[in-house]
Amino acid sequence: MAKADGSGPHPSPAAPLAQFRFHSELGQWTLHYPGAQNRWHIFLNAGPTLNLERLLRHLDEDPLNLFWE
Repeated sequence: MAKADGSGPHPSPAAPLAQFRFHSELGQWTLHYPGAQNRWHIFLNAGPTLNLERLLRHLDEDPLNLFWE
């Protein structure tokens, strides 16, 4: 799988590495990671936010190796 710095092979389009969900009631974004059995889990280290860039930084840094292997 590709790293955030672009090294390595490209990720497969059939295997998404993250989901960003917009909650219109609150105007906030959440970041989700893939789990077992095609279920998505909210990334609790980055709670809901108005700032999508903040979630992109969490995805890029990935301190728990949930997104990039």
